[in-house]
Amino acid sequence: MKLSQLNKAWNEVGEDYCKGLINLEHCLQAAFYKSLRESLSEAQDIRIYVEPVIEYYDKGSPRYRPDIVVCEDKHITAIIEFKFAPNWYPDIGSDIKKFEALVEDEDQEKYYVERYPDTGKWKEPKYFTSSSTKYIIAVIGQEVSQATDINSIIKFFNLKESVKKRFYLLAVKMHGENQEPEILVESI
Repeated sequence: MKLSQLNKAWNEVGEDYCKGLINLEHCLQAAFYKSLRESLSEAQDIRIYVEPVIEYYDKGSPRYRPDIVVCEDKHITAIIEFKFAPNWYPDIGSDIKKFEALVEDEDQEKYYVERYPDTGKWKEPKYFTSSSTKYIIAVIGQEVSQATDINSIIKFFNLKESVKKRFYLLAVKMHGENQEPEILVESI
């Protein structure tokens, strides 16, 4: 997945929000899924999964359901979490901690994300994250929230270097009444 495809999908979602077409986090997730699938339509080997169960410790606990996982072959290329709080301050702290835990478990084929359509059972082989996996927060929130500014996220959450170099922020910043929201795609 190229950054230009991610950027195109997020800009379409931001425009939909500005038109009043997105009213809840689930709607945001669905709109992004559709836009990302369309921007990746040429890539036959890329798949998008919604809320697969990921166990990120060897003991099988805790479980984690990322909002969207993008895969190429058996490699998890992106994990995306959504936050929708246009009139408030989105909380992304637990998502950052999950990203950091997943980085510690990299390069192991251990995550089920695909099911057999006929039985619903998990499909082997398992998928894996690697040093090229992107960790993405997609947020709609107030401009004064640390969740809509990448530098504030880095400073406030003291992002580990292993996550920082692969962290992306997709944001729609709300600037106040009667002002146009700002649509951003940022990385470090």
